[in-house]
Amino acid sequence: MGEQILAPNTEDNRRGNLRVSCNVPIRCELNGETFDGALKDVSPRGMRLELGKRLARNEILTISRPGVDLKPVQAIVRWCRRHAHRDVLLAGMELEMSADDLQSSWAQPILATFDFLHPVAIELIPEPVLLQVDEPTAPVVEVPQPVAETMVIPEVIHAEELLPLEKPAEPSPEEWSALLSDAQNRLVDRPQPLLNKILKGFREFAFEDKASVEERRRVLRLTCLYETGQGEILDLSPAGLGMATNRKLSRGASLQISPPAQYADFAPVEGLVRFCRPFRDRFRVGLEFKGSLIPTWANPALKELGFMPNHLDQKRRYVRAQTSLPIEVRDWRGEFELATLLDLSRGGTLLRTTKSWEIGEALRLILGPIGFLPTLFLSAVVLHQRPDPDGWLVNLSFIDAGGTNLNRLDLYIKTILSRPQV
Repeated sequence: MGEQILAPNTEDNRRGNLRVSCNVPIRCELNGETFDGALKDVSPRGMRLELGKRLARNEILTISRPGVDLKPVQAIVRWCRRHAHRDVLLAGMELEMSADDLQSSWAQPILATFDFLHPVAIELIPEPVLLQVDEPTAPVVEVPQPVAETMVIPEVIHAEELLPLEKPAEPSPEEWSALLSDAQNRLVDRPQPLLNKILKGFREFAFEDKASVEERRRVLRLTCLYETGQGEILDLSPAGLGMATNRKLSRGASLQISPPAQYADFAPVEGLVRFCRPFRDRFRVGLEFKGSLIPTWANPALKELGFMPNHLDQKRRYVRAQTSLPIEVRDWRGEFELATLLDLSRGGTLLRTTKSWEIGEALRLILGPIGFLPTLFLSAVVLHQRPDPDGWLVNLSFIDAGGTNLNRLDLYIKTILSRPQV
């Protein structure tokens, strides 16, 4: 990959035998036939695949990653044999492509990870060679005399006066009430078959209060901060709300939330407690509404927060675990800095850093070890960032968080959800 390895020694030879486990799905193409497999591990000499099809030596495969929009990899089969303990075939592959094509392929981040985990003395840039070059003699060139050009006065074009953009019309009170009622009917009072009710009841009994990496909310909640007599309202939707309170509440209990000061003329909302978990030195409570929201303070609050019909079709795929942990951030040039992990999910993370990054830049994240939690290595790409009083808030999306790393990532998320002080 454009690197010149120094004179081989014992450590360098040992490094050639090391491998980095991957266990990521791949798709292979051979003579027009497509079949799936798994990338078992990589090393500086090549990679090993787990396949269900026997390959002949010197056959050339085109290997792609499902869901990864990077160039496929061309590799040649060096050997293929049956796994000693499993009913699969192992194939040893050697990359058969130029260094430029490899840099833009899906294999480059994985191969770069190998160099990150097993560094050796490498010479990235060869020593410059001084060349003796005679000073050139500048040729004599006749410069023509400039000719005055006639100035052309551009024609004045009178643009029409642009009308200001019209703001979308706010719904009338009747339209807003109909929208809110429809949202409640779709989210809270949905008719369910008997079997679904039985399964839902079993899940609530057995698993509802356990941490999960999957988002269980049926609609995206709008972030807010309202002070009430029962606690602080942190988010709100037509289906329910999330709040922080000082007292522990029983799941299934009925609770009435008084209106905040700005909505004192409206009725309180009523709901059922769906979960109550420790949240730092307080408790985080999830409440599901019961009854109509039209006469309650949630009606004007949702309108002020900007609730729209398209919010009914928006939902996070994974739950975000909020925390404040130190995390090491490295770029592929080897530079690193210590950042703060603000939230963590299967899909990505939010960091607070002291420097800004390039949008689309690939980063390496190292978290832990913390207590019984092991070290977690993650590759991520910068989605967007915004300035913060303490630096920059950076949103990242994970790349190839699979295999052992996915299990460790889930362990971190569930531990943070159940133990906010971690």
